[in-house]
Amino acid sequence: GEMATRTIDTKTGALANRDTTTSECKVVPCQGRDCPDYGRQCKEVMNLQFLLPDVPGLGVWQIDTSSINSIRNINSAAELIRGVLGRVSMIPLLLTIEPQQVTSPVDGKLKNVHVLNLRVKEKLIDMMKMAQLPPSQVLLPAPDETELPISDDETPDLLLPQNQAPKTASKGKPKEQEVKKAEVMKDPKDPNDPDNLFDQVPEPEPKAKAKPKAEPKRDDSLVTQADIATIHSTLTFEGLTMTDLGGYMNGKMNWKIKSLQQLKKWQMVEVLAWIKAGAAVTK
Repeated sequence: GEMATRTIDTKTGALANRDTTTSECKVVPCQGRDCPDYGRQCKEVMNLQFLLPDVPGLGVWQIDTSSINSIRNINSAAELIRGVLGRVSMIPLLLTIEPQQVTSPVDGKLKNVHVLNLRVKEKLIDMMKMAQLPPSQVLLPAPDETELPISDDETPDLLLPQNQAPKTASKGKPKEQEVKKAEVMKDPKDPNDPDNLFDQVPEPEPKAKAKPKAEPKRDDSLVTQADIATIHSTLTFEGLTMTDLGGYMNGKMNWKIKSLQQLKKWQMVEVLAWIKAGAAVTK
């Protein structure tokens, strides 16, 4: 069912060449590599379109290539990402050009060529969390967590009178105050002395209890078929079985799950985290 676009000589009906004077483009069924013109006047071409979020301006960028190795690399990576995350669009990826060793179809010898690849720099669990966000929020910058300075109308605790240390007697005070202070310091433990210095120490105010942080809202929507496929592939990769997973969900977590279709999104996140972090204990 693949279709191809050909430039036809309107006079001869054959493929256009340098002697053609008038031509037109036609969409015809593609015979693939069985086409008699394949390799000479016809070949595969990939038109890869993508966005560059860090480049100023709006627009879609495109790279065209006829390298069969680049086409295979891009298609294989895109199918893997779609199978794990459920989509390819609006997922941050790296488009790279890397050297790759291939076999020449002419002489069968190995040679190094530069081909396109799709790479990711995040962890699998982070990519899965990212795929659950709306596409409009994936490329937004992270919130600024810089500590804000103290506002002008907020007084630090050390500036409050009750939190300051008592001032010592200065040289300019009257002699009566100095004599009274000396008398108090002679017997500071006398409970009958009304001027006892220890009676003037204010009691510390009780600290307010910290309010518990609000728990993040859980996603109670059910998992999709793509999510279930991700769980199976991750289990296989880590060398675990559905029996191990059932012991975690219905034994340790007591979720009473009979099939993966009953899992919710927030439970899937915990399952994947257990497979990555806690699977070694089960093994």
